[in-house]
Amino acid sequence: MPRLLLDSLDRLSGSTTSAAIIPLVANKHRFRSITLESVTLINGLVSIVSGSNSIFYQTVGPIRTATIPVGNYTATSLATQVAAQMLISQSTDGKAYTCTYNSVDQAFTITCTATMSLFMLTAGAMSANMGFEPATYSGTTFTGTRWANLSTPNYLILDIQEFGKHVWTSYVASPLSGTFIVPLIEVKTGLVFATTQDTGIPQKIHFVSPISPTLLNISFKDRTGAALSNLAEWQILLHIDFDELS
Repeated sequence: MPRLLLDSLDRLSGSTTSAAIIPLVANKHRFRSITLESVTLINGLVSIVSGSNSIFYQTVGPIRTATIPVGNYTATSLATQVAAQMLISQSTDGKAYTCTYNSVDQAFTITCTATMSLFMLTAGAMSANMGFEPATYSGTTFTGTRWANLSTPNYLILDIQEFGKHVWTSYVASPLSGTFIVPLIEVKTGLVFATTQDTGIPQKIHFVSPISPTLLNISFKDRTGAALSNLAEWQILLHIDFDELS
């Protein structure tokens, strides 16, 4: 089956790797179906992302927010950062905060020298990363009941507007939409190789009526449906079934 290689380096001037417009040769082919074979991109993904990087807590006065800088962390460095940011956010209350990680249980523990409320149900809280159930807790010591997760995302959403959107449900409030789910299979030498051949996720689209696009609008999204920004260059390999136009 013929293949179509889409390379972000071929994007039109003015578009970006995060919202690329790729030109196709006009009036050459009419696509009947298309199958995603692979995606290759530089591994710039991080485990702590904006929008899910906060600790909400309260001892006295208003609810405080400790914001963890976006990035990749070891369990130890994240525990250090959580304690430091909580102390900075509540520096006037005279309380001490600690955060530790137990490598045996793979669990984080947050402590305070006074009774505290910890809001892991609030939108933006780091409950999933730190292994806490989404809930509101009260006490002086709080330990996650699930394994902590500091891995980078294991899939992305690839959206090619001209090929249409599909909707998948997730635990987030809004359903995800895009053209393909891209599993991230392995990492080598700084590259993420995302292949779909060894997954059970359907990656083929049949068009009710053949299409002949002259441009493709391409973007990537994370699991929340938010568009990824500042992407490095990428390549997408497609199998195509087409009619050749004269």
